[in-house]
Amino acid sequence: MRYSGFFVVLLSVLFLFSCDSRPTDKKTGAALPDTAKNDVIPYTLAKNYFVKNTFTGVLSNPKISTEAEFNTIFGMATTMGADGKPTSIDFSSQYVIAVIAPKTDTAKTLIAEKLVKDGTAMVLNYSISTGQKQSFVSQPFLLLVVNNEYTGDVKTNQQPVR
Repeated sequence: MRYSGFFVVLLSVLFLFSCDSRPTDKKTGAALPDTAKNDVIPYTLAKNYFVKNTFTGVLSNPKISTEAEFNTIFGMATTMGADGKPTSIDFSSQYVIAVIAPKTDTAKTLIAEKLVKDGTAMVLNYSISTGQKQSFVSQPFLLLVVNNEYTGDVKTNQQPVR
């Protein structure tokens, strides 16, 4: 009789852990991302680019869908070494989300906190980390490369530094 209570608890726990209602990929069996409100959208940080000196003002839309538009704003900053090549962007299957801060003589870094789907829109939460004064002027920016399967208007939301 003592063991029957133990087995009931054990079976209950096993039953609860076996219930998984997440959708899965039919080929691999891996869990698929949820499409509910506020789902995190995967992205890649684009590296080794710079904001061209010819760019002035602000972006009217943070979503850049064409290579031509991208090339009017950004240039490649190739450096030596294995990580010296700019991040590859295939505009036929990807687009870029860009946040460009004003020119400054203070070291600033824009940090992507998370990119989420919120209803029909996508929201990029980011923060700005401020460093020391510099002897030159730079234009801090943030570039995210996102697959075209994630669609919607893009909104940016600056978060306070943690």
